[in-house]
Amino acid sequence: MPETIRKGFFFYGSLMGQTMHGTKEVFRSPAFVDNAMLVTANGFAAMVLNRRGKLVKGEYVEIETTHENYDHLVDALDRWETCYDNDPVNSFYLRTTVKVRLQSNREVEALAYYINTHENARWLRYIDWKEIPNGDWRAYYQTVRR
Repeated sequence: MPETIRKGFFFYGSLMGQTMHGTKEVFRSPAFVDNAMLVTANGFAAMVLNRRGKLVKGEYVEIETTHENYDHLVDALDRWETCYDNDPVNSFYLRTTVKVRLQSNREVEALAYYINTHENARWLRYIDWKEIPNGDWRAYYQTVRR
């Protein structure tokens, strides 16, 4: 029988509340990433890292799955987020491990996607940035949908 592993993800935009097929969800909690900023980039939620004094609200999801299913899940998320490990110039988002603060104030590590702000990113000059002041995509999205 394949070994199961537990892995955490931080979602802050359209993936919040979604189910990850082929996995068993073992924990979900409101969560925050400190020293990061949330922006809308041409209508998409995007986290910008290393922004002192800012935070991004989202959710932490911990799953249980096999190594093989985890690899397939990350590959699918990479495609969804236009994240290419070996081609950062053409990547819209990049993937990293971040420290996440749960609602209970416990800190955990999670996989998260953040906006690619590398100076050579091919698409960077076409993006219209707008900071979401409270770092909360759901609250912001409700106001723009009205």
